[in-house]
Amino acid sequence: DVAAFVQKLEKDYPVERRVLKRLVMQEYYRTRVTPLYDLEYDIQLKAAVDILLEEDVRELLKATNTVQEIQQSGDNTMAVAEPAE
Repeated sequence: DVAAFVQKLEKDYPVERRVLKRLVMQEYYRTRVTPLYDLEYDIQLKAAVDILLEEDVRELLKATNTVQEIQQSGDNTMAVAEPAE
C-alpha cells in the first residue's frame, strides 16, 4: 500500500508527504505504464479541472481579456477575471 509506505518514509525523511508520494509513484511507474496525468500531484491541473466543474466557464471567458487585448489597451497590469455571481 502506497500510503502506508509513504507514512513509513515520513518518519525518516523531512520531506512533504505529497512529494514523498510523488517520488514513490514515479519509482512504481518506472516498470509500468505511466498515466497521462496525475490530478493528485499536479495542483495547477487540479485547480483548472475544479474551475471547469464548479464555475460558469462562459461567464469567466466573457470577463477575461486576451493577451492581445491587454497589450492593445496599454494596460501593463495583469487582467484577472472576477468570479461570476
